[in-house]
Amino acid sequence: MRWLWLVSVSARPIDDVGTWLQYGEAICWIASGYESCCAPELGPEGNKDCWVMPPLSYSTCCLERWRVCDADITESHVSEDVSVFRHQFIFACSSLQRLLNSFHAVVVQNSWLQASGCREAQHQDCNREHEQLGAALQTLDARIREVMAVKHGLPGEQADEGSRVLASWPASSFVHLLSARTGGNDLFGMEQVSLLHLRIGQFRDEMLRLLHAESTALDACGEICETGAELAGKPHPPRKHYSCNALLSGMVAVQDKAPQVPPSSIPPSMLAGFTMNGRVPVLSHSAIRHALGFGSGTLPKREPGGSEWQWSEAAIIGLMARARNYTLAPGPNSLQRVRALTEILSDLPSLVHMQRWLVWGDSKHFEWWSPWLESLLLSLGASFVSSLVPVPERYKSTHPQLRAVTLQQAMSDAPFHGVLLMGVSSAGTGRHGDELNPYADLQQAAAAWCLLRAGGTLIAPPMAEADLLRWNVGRVYGPLRWPHLVANFQLLFVRTGVAAVLQKPP
Repeated sequence: MRWLWLVSVSARPIDDVGTWLQYGEAICWIASGYESCCAPELGPEGNKDCWVMPPLSYSTCCLERWRVCDADITESHVSEDVSVFRHQFIFACSSLQRLLNSFHAVVVQNSWLQASGCREAQHQDCNREHEQLGAALQTLDARIREVMAVKHGLPGEQADEGSRVLASWPASSFVHLLSARTGGNDLFGMEQVSLLHLRIGQFRDEMLRLLHAESTALDACGEICETGAELAGKPHPPRKHYSCNALLSGMVAVQDKAPQVPPSSIPPSMLAGFTMNGRVPVLSHSAIRHALGFGSGTLPKREPGGSEWQWSEAAIIGLMARARNYTLAPGPNSLQRVRALTEILSDLPSLVHMQRWLVWGDSKHFEWWSPWLESLLLSLGASFVSSLVPVPERYKSTHPQLRAVTLQQAMSDAPFHGVLLMGVSSAGTGRHGDELNPYADLQQAAAAWCLLRAGGTLIAPPMAEADLLRWNVGRVYGPLRWPHLVANFQLLFVRTGVAAVLQKPP
């Protein structure tokens, strides 16, 4: 059965990010299990028979199992606009990860030598390596002590707590785990690697707890953030009560926050919210973070828009013409998807013609927001399109029927005939450097309800067969979370794999 699955997987092109997004770490074990592929006695490259296709390798599979923090971060990499506390934590955690990687490599080397009949001279070499590692640990011990000697960096009352927490994690609390032998063996073992891995994870989680202690996720959230009810299989979306004024005001208050590098794992205080109390599985991989531009602890550079995706009147008219002849495609594989969305908008009970629409896109602080969807709406006769983006100043539209807006400006433009939620699945995950918020997607959909006129249309992601969170990319809405996303709306119809069309009750 395992190899039958392999055949189905290998029938499609394998690319790094797409592989991890679709299968997670499970793709690593299509040939065999972790122990059969990565056991220390197999050596520093593992079982080569397991790496049946790229990007599968010892590094992307075996070493990924031991990842706690991003390992390739130096002090110069950490963004200058973060607090001192955050800076010290990011660098310290990365230093500890490098220590863990080095220690793991020595253990694997020793196990491999033993399994291959290590001679006495080789044992001496092994012990010499341990002595060298011990010296390196002492150097790293001193370095981490210096790095973690933080006396300030958190606002207000958190400053003392931040210093206290960091002081409670001296480097010696990690190094002592490596000093004792296990099972009467003179050599280090995987038990100690596991202990160090666990200890670094505890350090990371406590730091993340403190860094995200002041989250405003629940401010004015009310019933929006209550996701404990089992709604799968219910015939209609649920009814939830909340104050539109309080909700929108709270969301406006966090719109201007500076982007931050998202953590490599979900903060413990937010885990229940993101996973709906453990019911939603999480996929993550360092390849995803590198693809998003966060792998080195830095914020991605702001990209300019291509000449065909500008917001000038001439460029928008050109995109409208492409939409009319079905050649509009923002990506190399998106032509059919755009055509399907065009058909959906054309089949709405109330025509887009002469309507005012809001496009609520991704919180792209660095990538360029290409106005393809706005142009599509205008090509269908929309009288005006507002595009809600994080930094409207980047998009100076000269087209008289299009402008980029903040949430505050969208509130002034409301009510709208229709709202397109294009980036709701990634809201609050930090994909674009936005503030972490387990309920940002639910709040965004609820805010769309507030901005719509009675009888207005909402275009949202469709429901998939199962729920999934791809960290930090976004969510797949299954029967657990999707009913909460579309609360208070009436479902009109669904185009599988493309969009769901809903209506605010008249």
